[in-house]
Amino acid sequence: MSKARLLRALSRVVTGFTILYISSFMICSGWVWYQRGAVNRSWAQTELPLENFSHRFPPTKPNQTALQLQEIGKRFDLMFIRTQTQQDRNLIESMLRTTRLVGDYVQSQVQKNSSELDPLPPALQQFMASHQADLQALKHVLEANPAPVWEMDLALAEQAETPNLLACRGLASLLAVDILENTRQGKHQEALRSFELSWKANESLRNRPELISQLIAVAVDNLNLDILARMEQVPVEWQQRIAAHNYHTSIAVAIEAETWMLYERTKSGEIVLRGTEAETPTNKLFRSTVVALTEPYVKTLMLNAVEAQCRTLAVARNRGNYWFDWKGTVSHSRNPVSNLYAVNGASAWRTMNRHLMQVEKTQKILSIKAQALDGYFPKMISGIESSANPNGKWNYEVAPDGTAKLSFSQEVEFLPLKFTFKPRT
Repeated sequence: MSKARLLRALSRVVTGFTILYISSFMICSGWVWYQRGAVNRSWAQTELPLENFSHRFPPTKPNQTALQLQEIGKRFDLMFIRTQTQQDRNLIESMLRTTRLVGDYVQSQVQKNSSELDPLPPALQQFMASHQADLQALKHVLEANPAPVWEMDLALAEQAETPNLLACRGLASLLAVDILENTRQGKHQEALRSFELSWKANESLRNRPELISQLIAVAVDNLNLDILARMEQVPVEWQQRIAAHNYHTSIAVAIEAETWMLYERTKSGEIVLRGTEAETPTNKLFRSTVVALTEPYVKTLMLNAVEAQCRTLAVARNRGNYWFDWKGTVSHSRNPVSNLYAVNGASAWRTMNRHLMQVEKTQKILSIKAQALDGYFPKMISGIESSANPNGKWNYEVAPDGTAKLSFSQEVEFLPLKFTFKPRT
C-alpha cells in the first residue's frame, strides 16, 4: 500500500471517529437537556422549586450559646466547632477517650431494659466529681440561653462547616450520666432539669437540613428516650413532648437537600474532574480529554439519580409521621448513583421507623409508671394496638410478684422493644 493510500485511509478513520464522537456528544447533550427537564417536572411534585431551596435555609453562624458551649466543652474534651490547630487535633483524641468512658456506662444501663441502675464505675465517678463545677456551668449556659445554633451553609455542599456531631452525641451522654446518677440517688427534680437541657441542646440538630445531622439528631433523641424511660416522677406532659418533632418531615427535607445539592453540582459541572494549580500541560490535556468524553454520561447518571430521588420524595410527602415502607423506595437500576442515593434514603427511613417505635415504647413506659399505685403497676393498659407500626401490637403482663413486662410482638432491627418493671417496695 502506498503512503498516499495509507494517509487517505487514516484520514477517513479520523474523520469517521470525529463524526461519531460529535454525534454521540450531541445525542448525550440532548439527553442531558431532556433529563434536566424531567428532573424539574419531578421536582414540581415535591412542591418546592429548585432555585428557592437555598432560601429556606440561609447560612447561619454559631450563636452565643454555641460559642459558650465550645469553651466549656473543652473542659470535658468535647470540641463542638471544628478547627485545624494542632491543639484541637489532640483534643479529638482526648474526646474519643471521654466519650468512650461516658458512653460505655450509659450503654450498659440502657441495655438492661429495666429501671435498675448501677453505681458509677470508679473512673467515671472520679471524672464526674472533678468536673462538677464545669457541669454546673454547662447546665447554666443551656438553661439561661436559647438553644445552640451551629454554622451552616448549604451552598458550600460538602465543604460547608458542620458542628462536630461526635461532640453533640458526647454532650448527650455526659448529661445522661448526670441524669442516671441523680435518678439512682432519688434526686428526681435535678434529673428532670438535666433531661430538659439535653432535649433542648438537640433542638438545633433536629432543625438542620443535612441528612447526617438528622441521623445524629435521631440517635441523640433515641438515647434521651432510653434515659427518660429509666427516670421516675416524670411529668405527664413529656409523653406528648417526645413525639412533637416530626422526623418524617425533617428527614424528607434532608433528602431533598441532598438531591438539590447533587442537582446544583451536576448543573455547574462540579461532578467532573477538576485540575490543580500545579497541573502539568500533559495532565491537563489528558484530564480535558477524559472530561469531554465522560461528562455527558456522568451528567446523565447524576440527573437520573436526582429524578429517582424526586419520585421517592413525592411518595414520601404524601404520608404522615408513621411507619414508612422504606423497601418501596429502593429501586434497583443500572445506575449506580441512583442505587447509592436510594440506599442512603432507605437507611434514613429505616432510622425514622425505629425512632417512631422508640417514642411509642417510651410513652407506654411513662404511662405505666404514672399509673403505678403504692409501687405496684396496673394490671392492664390501654392502647395495645401500635399506631407507629401496623405489623404488630404491644403485649403487657403482670406476674404474681408484681413484676410487669412490656414487649412488642414483632422484632424491629437494632431496637429492643422489651421493658421490665420491678415493684417498688
